[in-house]
Amino acid sequence: MSLTIGFVGLGAMGMPMAANLARAGHHVLGFDIDSDRVGEARHHGISPVLTPREAADGADVLITMLPDAETVRRVILVDDGPLAALERGCLMIDCSTTDLATARLLADRGAERGVHVLDAPVAGTVGGAIEAVLTFVVGGSELANRHAEHLFKVMGARVLYCGASGAGQIARACNQLVFAATLAAVSEAFVLAERSGLSPQKLFDVLSEGAGNSYALNNFCPLPGIVGFAPANYGYRARLSAVRLRDELRAATAAADLIGVPLSVGTAAQELVELLADSDPDIDCSAVIKVVDTATSRT
Repeated sequence: MSLTIGFVGLGAMGMPMAANLARAGHHVLGFDIDSDRVGEARHHGISPVLTPREAADGADVLITMLPDAETVRRVILVDDGPLAALERGCLMIDCSTTDLATARLLADRGAERGVHVLDAPVAGTVGGAIEAVLTFVVGGSELANRHAEHLFKVMGARVLYCGASGAGQIARACNQLVFAATLAAVSEAFVLAERSGLSPQKLFDVLSEGAGNSYALNNFCPLPGIVGFAPANYGYRARLSAVRLRDELRAATAAADLIGVPLSVGTAAQELVELLADSDPDIDCSAVIKVVDTATSRT
């Protein structure tokens, strides 16, 4: 069944997601603050609109893919914003990576209007968005998730339903905490190995065959010349930028503060990523090994 879908946020991830929906036969109304993006949208079968509210007017579903929680609140929750334009019974899917408080606030505001809201941050890259192999990590009602599942499968390959509103954002935040802590530990291990005279390649061989094996090691190995496709081999050109990981870790620590859970390991990893993002926000997060190397050189 063809739906009218409002899509707010036609950035690097949002554009291919919206394009895949249009390609599947849905009528997609797209908005972005970048006029060049709006022009490009036409080439993907997306009908550009002038305001976020216009994207929601008459839409069956509103999907948002915005950079952070502050932008989501500023764009979506204003009195004349797109959420206010949705009719009772409609569905809103926020695919932005925000935070627990924002996810719950969106759900509450939606409930006041009879709109079903899902928080559905994505795991994947721009390439994954283009190829429609993203993973959606979803929070909200089971009924709303079932209604949205066919749309998720147009834009991605996997749907991981996690529970009530906010559960998607919490699950995503926990995943990024584990990734950042592991990447920091891997970086420390390589610095220790190099200074002790152990070959980085030999260390990689041992880690990859033992309990030290991880996604961070195999996909974001922080030293060049070991894993062929790792960002380190391309001058740390960003697959996951330092500023992006920093923002995700901030969302995780904000959720922990809200719930009252201290994050000693996560906070230590975040401090390293914060330093990297301050020095070069657009570099790949695996360059955190430079921060580790500098910090340990002073001690």
